[in-house]
Amino acid sequence: MEGQFQLKPGESPVEKTIRVDGVDAVWLDLRGAFDAGPAIESQVDSGVRMIGVAIPRSPRDFYLKLTGPREQILTIETEFQDFVKSARFVP
Repeated sequence: MEGQFQLKPGESPVEKTIRVDGVDAVWLDLRGAFDAGPAIESQVDSGVRMIGVAIPRSPRDFYLKLTGPREQILTIETEFQDFVKSARFVP
């Protein structure tokens, strides 16, 4: 997730732990210029925010990401966190 962002000098991602289905997951908040990667119409877009969550699972982690304009992500951050916390995994 971090590789997709160009952070401003001196700025670092905000990281915290949240509980999802009884396990500690990593909540990562990135703000800066977003590079969508090698796509046909790929471009670097500044003023973007991404909230990503890594939930430990076996055999590999489960990831959720929310990306968009900073102002819009700010208005739905709480709802996204509630959604993530509501996740339940079936064996």
